[in-house]
Amino acid sequence: MREAIDACITVLDAPGPLDKRDLAPWLKVVHERAADVFRRGIRQTTGVLRQQMMHGLKQAEEDAVWMQQAIDARSRERAN
Repeated sequence: MREAIDACITVLDAPGPLDKRDLAPWLKVVHERAADVFRRGIRQTTGVLRQQMMHGLKQAEEDAVWMQQAIDARSRERAN
């Protein structure tokens, strides 16, 4: 996960315009790993913290799906 985060930071620090879709593969890894952390937390907690973790899991999973869609769209663009 740290490698993916470091890669995103490196790209963000690069000069020039940035297409966020270029970060999608790295961000997808970050969101998938975050979802794993939330899943473990849900199993180990109760109450309000568990509810917050469930919300975090839902958001991480949705973001990972969005990242995959961006990756797919980018691949289609490059193929054309």
